[in-house]
Amino acid sequence: MGTDGSTPPGFLHMLPFHSHSSMTGTAVQVALLPWGSPAHLALVGRDADKEDESILEIGYEWPINWLRNAEPLSPFDLEWLHVQRFRADYALALGSHAFWNLREGADPPDIFLDSPAGPLGMECTRLALPERQAAHGLFRAIRQRIARVAPEHFASLAGNVVYIWFEGGGNSGLARPFAKPDNEAAADLVQALAEYRPQPAALLAHDLPDPAPQLPTYRTKAGATFYCVPMAGAVPDTPLFNFAGFEIGLAITTSHRASQEWKSLAHRIDKKDVEATDWLLISAGAPDNHGVTYPSEEALARFLLENPVALPKLKHLKRVTVHLWGSGTAVDIWPECAPVFGPLYEGAVPPHRSIFRPVADSLP
Repeated sequence: MGTDGSTPPGFLHMLPFHSHSSMTGTAVQVALLPWGSPAHLALVGRDADKEDESILEIGYEWPINWLRNAEPLSPFDLEWLHVQRFRADYALALGSHAFWNLREGADPPDIFLDSPAGPLGMECTRLALPERQAAHGLFRAIRQRIARVAPEHFASLAGNVVYIWFEGGGNSGLARPFAKPDNEAAADLVQALAEYRPQPAALLAHDLPDPAPQLPTYRTKAGATFYCVPMAGAVPDTPLFNFAGFEIGLAITTSHRASQEWKSLAHRIDKKDVEATDWLLISAGAPDNHGVTYPSEEALARFLLENPVALPKLKHLKRVTVHLWGSGTAVDIWPECAPVFGPLYEGAVPPHRSIFRPVADSLP
């Protein structure tokens, strides 16, 4: 708030949502990054025709490079990392270690360990969203394509985050980014980014406007649409920003029904329910083998825990635990749903650099 009691202007960040379901919205999930754009944006609601069916629709997320590794982590190194982080959070929350003397397992299980209950075999998995990870994998190729262009061609984008989405045509709504072999479409997008001139004044407002203003978007021939918003307060410390002075983010909507997601999770748990495996650790929001974390995973985990479903009886697993990396929360979902610890943290913040002058001060 200003010295005269007024609210200082801020930039509008507006992103497209393509609802895959007939739903009645009940809540909006949003977490902000230090530079003002969303780390995660989702809608929560219920099926308009089945009131007992909860739906989560994720429209945007910012994958965070938790670990910058030159080579992908091996499966065992990744599992070891997830187990050690769970153990560290457990000790922080409860003042003791849940297990000790970890050693490589026979696959299955992934890891052997000792515990107050005796020797145990632990399996590890991530609560991954393959559809979103595949889209971000294609988007990563576009980032790499941009990084191969001399940064002076993108001088007008400096200090901005560029929101990009891809149209599937017809009524299919938002689509995945261009496939890697589609060089012409990707080249067209890169050229359009180089020629685009931001219009920050059009996005500056004291209050949420009604109606919303027309976004200064640009659409390529291949169906990529984008516009940019100035960063405020900070900038991301990412390879792309350090190279070119701006960042890009992907908007794509995926829909998740509680009943279907629980069914899918139960199937995955059943595949891990094998002899010599006593404990299954499911990590949400944990890094993948490239060291990247996805906020959508933790959002899905919270959504499932808020809409619990009893799992089918298991034969070998004595315990199944979901561990949320961002908040430092753990919940057992087998043999019964029960909190273990947390939350311990307010969330994960990616590396960034605070800036002295708000970008708004430089506007004409």
